Amino acid sequence: MHKLILTTIIIYDTGHLEAITFCSTLEGVKIMSTQIANLPTLHKGSQGEPVYIVQLLLNNFHGLDIKTDAIFGQETENAIKDLQQSRRLTPTGTVDQLTWEALATAD
Repeated sequence: MHKLILTTIIIYDTGHLEAITFCSTLEGVKIMSTQIANLPTLHKGSQGEPVYIVQLLLNNFHGLDIKTDAIFGQETENAIKDLQQSRRLTPTGTVDQLTWEALATAD
């Protein structure tokens, strides 16, 4: 018997609902679907639940161990720049739509 866990992260920001659905099995975690067209652009100084989700994604899907405090500080900015560079994106440190897509897919 295989255990299957589906987790959906819901983000509500400025009237838009967005979701990222993850499937966890014994073999690992896979992204099942994303709806990310209207996710907020985040940068150093941003705060709140979307920043917290970025920090969780960096830790859980990209092997980092950064502080999960919902504050987009220097540590989060550096982690985003590293992710962007590893995905051949311009390392701006800002979480834009392309960076959300990179965050939502495992390395």
